[in-house]
Amino acid sequence: MDQTTALLVVDMQMEMANATAANLGFDVLVPEDALIAFALPSRHGGDIEAEVALEVTLSALHAGFGKVVPTSTVLKKITVPA
Repeated sequence: MDQTTALLVVDMQMEMANATAANLGFDVLVPEDALIAFALPSRHGGDIEAEVALEVTLSALHAGFGKVVPTSTVLKKITVPA
């Protein structure tokens, strides 16, 4: 990973932040290709694979607390003052 790479780790704090922003009326965009997840211990034993945890999180966010999009879409929305 070089200095130009930024990844966000998916966890409950991110979900809560997106939910709060959406509830406050912000247009929330979730950059799907800039996120990673880790395996989670299952309450039934064993682990939930990282890919599954990420897909479940992205699906939940997209269903109610933001729009899941590629990073390129997020970058197009950013404006830099002159």
